Amino acid sequence: MSKIVTGLVALGLAAGLAGCGGSSGGSSAASNASSSPTQTAGSAAASPTSSASTSSSAEPTTALTDAQLATALLRRSDAPKGYVTQPPPPRTPSVFLCNSKFNDPRQGVAGATFFKPKNGPEVQEQLISYASPTVAKRTFDAAVQAAQSCTHFTSHGQKVTVGTLARPDVGDDAAAVQLSIKTQGQSVTADSLHVRLGSVQMDLQVIGLGDASVLQAILQQAAGQALARLQRLG
Repeated sequence: MSKIVTGLVALGLAAGLAGCGGSSGGSSAASNASSSPTQTAGSAAASPTSSASTSSSAEPTTALTDAQLATALLRRSDAPKGYVTQPPPPRTPSVFLCNSKFNDPRQGVAGATFFKPKNGPEVQEQLISYASPTVAKRTFDAAVQAAQSCTHFTSHGQKVTVGTLARPDVGDDAAAVQLSIKTQGQSVTADSLHVRLGSVQMDLQVIGLGDASVLQAILQQAAGQALARLQRLG
């Protein structure tokens, strides 16, 4: 993966909505994504999960181990042609959206990462388990509130722009966020989908350069596969 594409990853932003600890502020408020999403460039396209669906008939309701979560991760065979695997993202994120930190009582976590060599996009998935659906929802809601609290923030000296994509209608709760930075004269974008199903949260991101519609197409394909695997945890 190129040094340019790793810009957002190096900042630790690939952690998505996960976080822990106290709180500190970013720049002023973005609109409420659950009612009228702030759509960033390229976000007028279909929701990341417009072709995916989930069933409420089976979902995890208790804490799952890292090993149990790993059985539901995307596989190499799920990735687009030409993608290779790399070690999953760090277990504990180092940067939080809008610099807002909140309690994250996760009890299990597993991750998978795939990328296309020579400046290709990177696909990251993280599954996080909580003690119950109630705890998972409380954490998810706090994370979404953090994402809505600013339109940009600074991390490691880099300005990060925050936007919301069309809100997907999947799982028990869902949100879609777009992060972008300027590095080496180019724009790096991370489109991410966050879904809660029972006691498990899925964070799925596509990070790359260039046409936003290309990243969203990859995210949509990965989302359908990831959600299908996630349902098997129920």
